[in-house]
Amino acid sequence: MYLLKGKKGLVMGVANERSLAWGIANEAFLQGADLCLTYQNNIFKERILKLANSINCQFTLECDVENKEDINKLFLNLKKEWGKIDFIVHALAFSDKNELKGSYFDTSKYNFRKTLLVSTFSFTEVCKGAKGLMSEDGGSILTLTYIGGERTTPNYNVMGIAKAALEASVRYLSVDLGKNNIRVNSLSSGPMKTLAGSAITGARHIFKHSEKNSPMGKNPSLKQVSTSAVYLLSDLSSGVTGENHFVDGGYNIVAIPKEYINLFLNLFQFFDQLFSWKVLPFPYHQNLSLLPELHHLLYKYQLFFLFFHFGVQIYEQARPSHLKSLQMRQNQLFSQLCLCK
Repeated sequence: MYLLKGKKGLVMGVANERSLAWGIANEAFLQGADLCLTYQNNIFKERILKLANSINCQFTLECDVENKEDINKLFLNLKKEWGKIDFIVHALAFSDKNELKGSYFDTSKYNFRKTLLVSTFSFTEVCKGAKGLMSEDGGSILTLTYIGGERTTPNYNVMGIAKAALEASVRYLSVDLGKNNIRVNSLSSGPMKTLAGSAITGARHIFKHSEKNSPMGKNPSLKQVSTSAVYLLSDLSSGVTGENHFVDGGYNIVAIPKEYINLFLNLFQFFDQLFSWKVLPFPYHQNLSLLPELHHLLYKYQLFFLFFHFGVQIYEQARPSHLKSLQMRQNQLFSQLCLCK
C-alpha cells in the first residue's frame, strides 16, 4: 500500500542528502508521490538536481522566499504543470549563526527581520499561494519546527522566536484554511545531525544531552522523522490539523533530566551520611574538643557550603559539558572530608 500514490507534492528547503526535507522527499517518493523540489538560487541548483534525479523527479523550480515574485512564479508554474497539488513541505529557515550565540537581546534588527521573514512569514505566503491549488480536494501543508520555540535553548536565540511564531502561524492558518479541507500542521524533530543543526554552537552537546535524557534513550533517525511526516501528509491524518507533532523520543515531556536527578540523589545520600555522623565532618583530629555551640555552627556552615556548590550549581548553571567536572569535584570533596563516626 502506497500512502501517497497519485498525489503531487511540493518540497521546499532541501539542502543536502542529510537534511530533513530530503528525508521527507525521499520517503514521499517511496510512498508513490510525484514531487517538485525547489532551490534558492543557482548556487544550490546542481546539488538539488542531482538529488532530484535519484528519485526520478524531473520537476525542480527556483524560489527565493525573500522575493514575493519568486513565490508567485512558483505557484503559477505548479498550476501550469500540474493544475493542482495535494501537499506541501515547508522546511525553510535562516538566521545569522553569529547572532545565535550569546544573549538574545544582542540580536540586530536586520537579522531579526530576515530570520522572521524566511523562517516564519514565508510559510504564511506559501499557504496563501497553495490555497488556489488545493481548494477543490483539499490537501496537507507541513512545516518543520523545534522545541526551542516552546522552551529556551542555548545558542538558539532569535530562531526560537521565529519557531514560536511559526507554531502560532500553524494554528491560525489551520483555522483560515480548514473550511477548504486544507490541513496545516508542524513537526518538531529531536536534534539531528543536519546542516541547519550544525549552525548551533554546542550542537554536539545538545545532541548527546537529548539522547541521554529522552525516555527512549535515543534521538530520532531521519527515517523516523520522514515516516512521521508522511503520516501527516497522507490521508491517514485526515482529521488532524493545527497540531505540533513531536518526533523526539519523548524528550519534550521531560521536566528534570535523569542525569541531574542522579547527581541530586548522590548529594542527598551524602547529606544523609552527614546527619548520622557523631563528630564534625572536618579534616580536624578526631579528638579535638570543641564547644557544642561552635560545633553546631561549623556543622551548619559545612552543610551550606556543600549545598551551594552541588545544589545551586547543578540546578541553575549545570550543562552537559559541566557535569563531568562537577562529579569529579564531588569525589574530591568526599576524599578530603574526615568520614569518622
